[in-house]
Amino acid sequence: MIKRIIVLVVISCLVFGVVDLVIAQKVPKGWREYTIQKGDCLTKIALQVSGVNKSNVLWAAEEIAAVNGIQNPNFILAWTPIYIPESVEHLKKAKEISLVILKLKKCYPPLVFQRKPEIPSVLGRMEKKIEKISEKIDQGFISLEERFKEWEKLKAELKKKENQVKQLEDVLNEAGAKLKAQDEIIAKLQAKRDITAGLLILLLILVGILIIALRKIKKIKELLK
Repeated sequence: MIKRIIVLVVISCLVFGVVDLVIAQKVPKGWREYTIQKGDCLTKIALQVSGVNKSNVLWAAEEIAAVNGIQNPNFILAWTPIYIPESVEHLKKAKEISLVILKLKKCYPPLVFQRKPEIPSVLGRMEKKIEKISEKIDQGFISLEERFKEWEKLKAELKKKENQVKQLEDVLNEAGAKLKAQDEIIAKLQAKRDITAGLLILLLILVGILIIALRKIKKIKELLK
């Protein structure tokens, strides 16, 4: 929707003579033609631009796609010529003036949209082309919106799984606490059992001593008779 608003603003500016379409014989200064190689993607191409790094490579790839009128940044054809800037500053300037470079055929010069009050005569034909570009951009945004919804759905499912894992951890911690309590009870019972066994052994020893003593007393009595 934002891209469509920008396109409509450009059309309005064209009507009032603020922005014109210039068919340039050369690409703007600070831009160069690049032929997409096999295995290339826009992020890989964007990293060739001075000042582009991992923190801003996605933004740079999107802006390069916008400048070249690429409908789907995730789908580009090998051996297709596109235009890339020499530095991030040229890319920022292109965004400020809503620069669009369209390469029609290899033998034709590129079409360049830029802020320059000249030649308002091609307005009628270009409005239709801009509307078509706007429709394709909207289709791209619908696709992005669907992906965003899928991403949000995946995030919700992930959060649900995290909650389930947390609940399972709580259950395991509770079971661990119960096992620890049972171990303490078992240890106490074992201690009591050991004490009881010791007392029984002591009692048996005393009984044995008593029996021996009684026998000796009995023998002594028999001797005295």
